[in-house]
Amino acid sequence: MTTSDMAFLRKLAEIKRTGQFKISMEQLRRLDHIKQGQFTATITEEEEAMPPRFQTDIQDAEVFVAEGEPAMFECRVEPKHDLNLSVRWYRNDEELVSGGRMRITHEYGHVALHIFYTYPEDEGKYVCRATNELGEDQTEAGLVCRPLPHLQFQLPALEDLDEDVQLGLVKEASSRHNVRAKLKGDEIFKEDLKQPPKFLLKMESYPKILAGQGVNLETFVVPVGDPDMKLEWFLNKEPLLFKSSFTPIYDFGFVGLGISKVYPDDFGEFFVRVSNKYGTAEMGGWVGEFPQGDSQDKEEEPDLPAWCNKVEKGRLAVECPPEITKHLTDREVGETDTAKLEVHFIGNPKPEVIWTKNGEELVNSRHVQVR
Repeated sequence: MTTSDMAFLRKLAEIKRTGQFKISMEQLRRLDHIKQGQFTATITEEEEAMPPRFQTDIQDAEVFVAEGEPAMFECRVEPKHDLNLSVRWYRNDEELVSGGRMRITHEYGHVALHIFYTYPEDEGKYVCRATNELGEDQTEAGLVCRPLPHLQFQLPALEDLDEDVQLGLVKEASSRHNVRAKLKGDEIFKEDLKQPPKFLLKMESYPKILAGQGVNLETFVVPVGDPDMKLEWFLNKEPLLFKSSFTPIYDFGFVGLGISKVYPDDFGEFFVRVSNKYGTAEMGGWVGEFPQGDSQDKEEEPDLPAWCNKVEKGRLAVECPPEITKHLTDREVGETDTAKLEVHFIGNPKPEVIWTKNGEELVNSRHVQVR
């Protein structure tokens, strides 16, 4: 008997068990041949009849349902050539059927349940049960569906250091993140002052970002070191749930959210809310196109201090001439590699930027993207 004949007989047993009769014309012809004895046996050693025994067990699984993560249970069962072996799956004692976002497979002793994307109601105890005329066996495991956490943090207090040392840590952080600022000293939290949160750097918007690209949202908030300060991220006025593509950053006043790959459901208005005993402040920026009739140019500038008129990638509160704050650096790449050249600049009104190669202006093309 060939492998295809074995698979066909297994399908007949499945039809007999479920009562779902779906069979092709080719399978009908094969059935007629089998009835007439027109096949040859190629099995040299008959498999001994035995009750079902799972050789491996299914394992507990944990998924985060807000990302729609898949889940899979798999195991191995014997006897793998028993045409009367029935394998069924249950969740919380309710039988599961293959279809939709679930797929059940059983081939040559390998048994699997695939859940292509999970919902909260998928949580529970899963049982795989195998039965034949000689007995039954089962294996079980649990699926935990956890909601993604809201991106929120209690900001850390500064260590009990000299005020000059604390200010130095803030300056080092601003330098690390290319925030050029002349700090005045009142950005540090002091017990005797009632300091409500205040943003010193406007968050940039990215209306031309495309799905699949990366982006960094950045701002700067004071006072630094307030142990009662709480930071929360939101998207389209809803709490922003943590995803594997998000990297939140807080570094001595610098606040950032790195998005390694923008997905379609990431488009919209991101904003960060910071609150303490004395008040609340918010700062936001858009990722993706602005709503119809809205424009970034219509937004009011924040009340920025004078020292913030030279900040990289920020919009300025006062006029200043163009200045490149991060210059080009030499790169060496292979012939078909991708090269990314970038500069940071400031200026108000916003300067016009022109890229050239060997004296000729560069424009967007099939292999060059200027933005």
